[in-house]
Amino acid sequence: MRVAFDENYNIFSIYDKVSGHEAVKEAEDGSEVIVRLYDAYGTRTKAKVSFGFDVAKVESASILEEAEEEIPVADNTVTLSVKPFEIVTLKVTRKI
Repeated sequence: MRVAFDENYNIFSIYDKVSGHEAVKEAEDGSEVIVRLYDAYGTRTKAKVSFGFDVAKVESASILEEAEEEIPVADNTVTLSVKPFEIVTLKVTRKI
């Protein structure tokens, strides 16, 4: 399954003051969306990430996109604890 979005489509929003996003891309296997977030200010924070599409599952993943741990999803939103200078990789599976 290929992931396709219109160029004006809001894929996700981040609600906090210190995290940014580094990458949004199709997974190497082509079936999920990969989102990379980071803390740029050296502060521990909670990041709330809301997706602009229906989400079946979100997992934390390694930099190589290997799934590690499932993250609870409510209303297409996840809440993450982000450590100082941490890069977080999310593997997002869309509902079909």
